[in-house]
Amino acid sequence: MSIPHVLLALLAEGPKYGLQLREEFEAGTGEVWPLNVGQVYKTLGRLERDGLAESDGTGQDGPQKRFRITPRGAAALAAWLRTPPDLTSPPRDELVMKVLGGRAGARYRRALR
Repeated sequence: MSIPHVLLALLAEGPKYGLQLREEFEAGTGEVWPLNVGQVYKTLGRLERDGLAESDGTGQDGPQKRFRITPRGAAALAAWLRTPPDLTSPPRDELVMKVLGGRAGARYRRALR
């Protein structure tokens, strides 16, 4: 499962807050895949550290911090979407993530053509 890539795909639609990302993730999985808000913010921190996402720069953490995908993040998302899922792990995990990520990152898929 690749939560970071799905969060990047959701950010590809436009800037979002962490709570908003969690809600959209759960809605996209039919709410059968719960996502802890702490996991969302921890992952966003890593994406930001790695230059794949950036925040609005207000300097505060938590629900008032908006994030957006960077060009480097868009490239990482596009590469992930092009990579076939690893079928040695339970296929539900990565396949569902790619479907959700592919839906959210549709404009990046079109750019790959």
